[in-house]
Amino acid sequence: CKVDKDVRRVAEFFNLPRMGVTGSRLIGLSGKDSDVDFVIYGRYWFDVGRKKIKKGLEKGLLWCDYEFVYKKRNVDLPFEVFKVHEERKFNKAILDDIRFDILYVRDKEKSKIPEEKGRKICKKTIVAEVVDDSLIFDYPACYIVRHSEIKAVLCFTHTFVGQAFKGEIIEARGVVEEINGERYLIVGTMREIKDEYIVSLTLLENTRLLDEFKAWKS
Repeated sequence: CKVDKDVRRVAEFFNLPRMGVTGSRLIGLSGKDSDVDFVIYGRYWFDVGRKKIKKGLEKGLLWCDYEFVYKKRNVDLPFEVFKVHEERKFNKAILDDIRFDILYVRDKEKSKIPEEKGRKICKKTIVAEVVDDSLIFDYPACYIVRHSEIKAVLCFTHTFVGQAFKGEIIEARGVVEEINGERYLIVGTMREIKDEYIVSLTLLENTRLLDEFKAWKS
């Protein structure tokens, strides 16, 4: 905050005790168009941060440029499908032309996500119900699902964190890996994602975008 006025401006907006900065600004490689990548420690404070973004958007203090994010992340999904998911995440915004996002970092709690190297099985698309959304902003994001084969979907790309919530039906495509005798679907196995994704079919149906998604797949 002492050396970067953009960081200071956004930090003042949040006014949270458990924040840090990562990314290009942390290592002194930021340019004039660089985002401010904040980390928020602990799920409680991360949820407080998301609520502040939500209220800021509602009051007009913040805004989002979803087309910019869509092009930057080089997403293969249709724009409207991408946008409708982003609009309810509340993990990024723009304040006074300063682009920023927030990343969740576990505080002292241990990871519940398997970290061992898995054995690759195959590429697969699954449809499943999310039964636990407590880890969907973690790294990797973890969607625990009800499925006959897959225990959880693990996502290693920030593009698909917070993509679906408990009780929603998702469609996900990635690589199946076996870890400690359990099978997981891994999304984000490559930096440039072209045929891997997570979408909430429930959300798409509610927003009348399901047909557009199906057309894109065909």
